[in-house]
Amino acid sequence: MTEGSRAAEFLGLFNEVEQHLRSSLGRADHESFSSLASAYAERTRLPRSVLRDLGTFAELRNVISHQRYYDGRPIADPAPGVLEHLGQVRDLLLRPPTVLSVLAGRAVVSVRADDPVRAVLHQVRTLDYSQFPVYDDAGWAGLVTTNAIARWFARQVDDDEVTTGEEPVAAVLACAEDQDAALHVPRTTTAAEAIELLGRPLAHGPRPRALVVTDSGREGQAPLGVVVDEDLSALHRALDVPAAPGRRR
Repeated sequence: MTEGSRAAEFLGLFNEVEQHLRSSLGRADHESFSSLASAYAERTRLPRSVLRDLGTFAELRNVISHQRYYDGRPIADPAPGVLEHLGQVRDLLLRPPTVLSVLAGRAVVSVRADDPVRAVLHQVRTLDYSQFPVYDDAGWAGLVTTNAIARWFARQVDDDEVTTGEEPVAAVLACAEDQDAALHVPRTTTAAEAIELLGRPLAHGPRPRALVVTDSGREGQAPLGVVVDEDLSALHRALDVPAAPGRRR
């Protein structure tokens, strides 16, 4: 690839990024790229490292586009590694990873309200899960958590009752509190959107303990995935790209 063609490829990739930011935000053509990038990063929880790289790319774009040319060629020419890195950033922005792609391969476990509590405890032991969607004949019944189970056990002790584990999960749901709420989201939910939703308080106060992913985000649909706080590190990693050549994160 010649120097001139590398510069042209860089400008093409950069223009794709800029147009995506502008159309996603609905911003006017005269707004600066740095303003667009900052607003987009805030909305989508874009990693700071990627935001810094966008600033570097913008500086290089300005040099290529606005500085004088020598013998018909730009005085600055992007290295092949820079083109590769910009392409990775472009792909991250235009085709962001969904939560289902990030958590692919993980078993989705739900329980019924009339299942015995011991069935949930077995899943806690074998899978180390702490939240489970619960369904009954009418559909969505709630989210059972290990915290709710602990509160339920505490009530058994206070009442001097012998717990056999045969009691229904519905009894544990009765011990659920506001912080045990779940939010249903569609399968198109991106990793960045999931990060934001897990940190945003619900209408009644606390933030969701889990996101239950269904086909279109309706409660009555079968769960395709469950996203919890323990998944945040994986979601953040999915939004990152390898460090640009010669740079440290």
